[in-house]
Amino acid sequence: MSAEVYVVADTASGARYAVKKVDKSKPKIPWRKLYREVEILKILQHPHLVEYFDSRDGPGYFEIFMEFVPFGDLEQYTENRGGMLAEEVAKSVASQIFSAVAFMHRHHCVHRDLKPENILVYAEDPLHVKVSDLGLSKMLDQQTSAYVLSSHMLKGSMRLRYF
Repeated sequence: MSAEVYVVADTASGARYAVKKVDKSKPKIPWRKLYREVEILKILQHPHLVEYFDSRDGPGYFEIFMEFVPFGDLEQYTENRGGMLAEEVAKSVASQIFSAVAFMHRHHCVHRDLKPENILVYAEDPLHVKVSDLGLSKMLDQQTSAYVLSSHMLKGSMRLRYF
């Protein structure tokens, strides 16, 4: 899906929002995924997940209004600091990501696209991150177990870890 993200400001309050804008004239828009992302964002509210505010289905565009996270993504943030984070900072970031992912799993949701580009930096001191881009996320029914596969698991040297 080719969506663009813009920063907009509410003229009355000055509050800034990130708007994911999808051009309806583009071919092959995965509408199911887009609507699923909105439904998941509405359900899941956590300090380390990007907050959802609204969506609009206009004549030419579909827009999702989300929390504006001012310091870019974790990949850019890390690259701008020599490609590494101090150990204590890295531990804190990992803990925040794990907290968000565990919350998602408790609510029968899997992200399916966790990567540094989808972790946004909300604050710098102390470093506060938020998981974003739930476009590939999926809600599972309660009978379905979500599990994580790694190359070790595929080779049979590790057991599956169920959540």
